[in-house]
Order: sequence, then structure tokens, then C-alpha cells
Amino acid sequence: MSRRRRPREPNVETELWRQVKAETKARHARWHAQNRAILETSGLAYTDKGEALLFRNPGKPSCDFYPSTGRWKVNDGNGTMHRGGARAFLTWYARTTV
Repeated sequence: MSRRRRPREPNVETELWRQVKAETKARHARWHAQNRAILETSGLAYTDKGEALLFRNPGKPSCDFYPSTGRWKVNDGNGTMHRGGARAFLTWYARTTV
């Protein structure tokens, strides 16, 4: 004997979370494009590894910048993280030496 399932009613909460997820994805894509554009015009040398831009310049600290979040990690053995976007990174990177 098989049971027939009733058609499910749309779950309002699920639809709201789908909308939140879509908005978050769009916001991160916008940040990614803005941060990448700022860093491309900065003239600094970096290696593009997809989700991270690796800055390995002599006389400067070794850093990984994440354009989608605007955070950067300093490879100093402590895992120091900073946030603030591309402009804040450029300001920090310009005044920091090894």
C-alpha cells in the first residue's frame, strides 16, 4: 500500500534564507570586483591565486589579500588578520616594512 504525499506548501522561512544567501553572494561579488580594481591600479606586484592575491615584495611583509571579504593575512607565523578593504590594505602596506 503506497501513501500519497500532500504537496508541500512553500516555506516562507526557507524562501527568506534563500533571499539572504543571494544578497550575501551579490554583496561579496561587488566587494571582490571593487577591491580587485583598486589593487590592479595600485601598481603593486602580486600573484593571483583565485580567492587570494599573494603579495611577496622585497622589503615588505608577505601578505595574502582576500578581495571578497577585504581582509588580509600577514604571514608572520602568528596568523595575524586585518580587515578594512583594499584602500586600508594599501595604506597599511605602504607604511609597513620588514
